[in-house]
Amino acid sequence: MKNHLIVLFFAFSYFTIISATNKMGNFSYKKPIKILLLTGSNNHDWRSTTSFLENMFSENGLYIVDITGKPDTLKSSDLRNFDAIVSNWNSWPENDIRWPASVETVLLNFISEGGGFVTFHASSSAFYKWSEFKRIITAAWIPDRTWHGKNSATCIEVTNPLHPVTRDMSGFYIFDELWVQAEQNAKFEVLGRATNEELIDKDIGNQPAI
Repeated sequence: MKNHLIVLFFAFSYFTIISATNKMGNFSYKKPIKILLLTGSNNHDWRSTTSFLENMFSENGLYIVDITGKPDTLKSSDLRNFDAIVSNWNSWPENDIRWPASVETVLLNFISEGGGFVTFHASSSAFYKWSEFKRIITAAWIPDRTWHGKNSATCIEVTNPLHPVTRDMSGFYIFDELWVQAEQNAKFEVLGRATNEELIDKDIGNQPAI
């Protein structure tokens, strides 16, 4: 079967935040992880998904969540107290939109200094003219090439159970929209594989998942 990377999907996004930042130590959870959730624009229903993400992270007491609907106005001082950023923002289909240079620099500096950064589904479909953005996301939607089938049951198989993100995790099912032929970022390690029965007949139903 052909192998193509899918966008960082929901379940692994949740666990990646834990290991994506240097600031937390060895999973000691001595204090809650502070997350800044970026929202305010998306080709999907960003209001509902933002609310869902906020509730998901807040319900177990491991995270403290703050939200901004104006991520294009961020300053370095705004990020000083956060451990990770979760993006639920994109400008699709206006793919050439850029944030002010100062804001882009703030985001890159935050990551280079150890802050975590996670894209949630379509939030990786942004900044097509900002080359640095592709270096910090797992994969990107490529116009006229990337596509997906309908939402359906997707089986997740953990292929690297020794990595800190997936240690002690077993396989599971999610109801998801599997992206096919997305642009892969080779810097990221593949930890699992997603199989979508709806796409098996097209010989593309088995996809790597970061």
